[in-house]
Amino acid sequence: MVIKLVKSFAMGVYYHVWEWVDYLLTVLLFYRKPGFALTDLLLQSTYFFSSADRLCFTYLQHQPEDQVQIWYGETPLRSFKTLCQAAQISSEDHLFELGSGRGRLAFWADRFVQCTVTGVEINPIFIARAQRIKRLFRRHKLRFLQTNILDAPLAEATVIYLYGTAFEKPAWPRILHALQQTRPGTRVITVSKSLAEWGDTGHFALIHTHWISYVWGKAPVYIQTRVDHHDTITPAQCPNPERL
Repeated sequence: MVIKLVKSFAMGVYYHVWEWVDYLLTVLLFYRKPGFALTDLLLQSTYFFSSADRLCFTYLQHQPEDQVQIWYGETPLRSFKTLCQAAQISSEDHLFELGSGRGRLAFWADRFVQCTVTGVEINPIFIARAQRIKRLFRRHKLRFLQTNILDAPLAEATVIYLYGTAFEKPAWPRILHALQQTRPGTRVITVSKSLAEWGDTGHFALIHTHWISYVWGKAPVYIQTRVDHHDTITPAQCPNPERL
């Protein structure tokens, strides 16, 4: 019991320190743009008395048992900058972030990549707060959709980012099925597992694998592209279902 309490306390201290270090690095690297600095400061202040982790946990507790998301996590902005360069995301792209949370990454991409950005998030609290900030700063190439990621209009995307670590294994046949509406050439970036590992061996081709820093350490991130494949599969027909 004592060992568990010590480990829990140590992990709490680690995450708290990591968050402060990450924030300081964000200030040094990205607050040179006053527009983003003001946006990020306002976004951070709206969660001063209610952490995103707690809001996510509370919301998911009241969702159906088949809800696809299991926990909350955010991608460090400096890590996503590396991914944008690796995936060659440009101002001509339409980036979809599936599970956008507070919207911090979406606000960053809007300012620094200057592409069209759609943040897809099911939690109404996250969406409402992000929408208020978006309207305040009049960001016309940025939008937030309150919907399940499985129902997002993915045919509009040229790039999709999915923080896959936050989703249950049984959800992946449904996620793979939803990704089939993408157009050939669409890049899909997934964290921790490639789409082929989750069962899709025909619709996407792996371009690059990168090791990127997250709060728990370095994780593999896979950049894949949609191939010109006209056949579709249902979730029940997903290849290698025993792996999901």
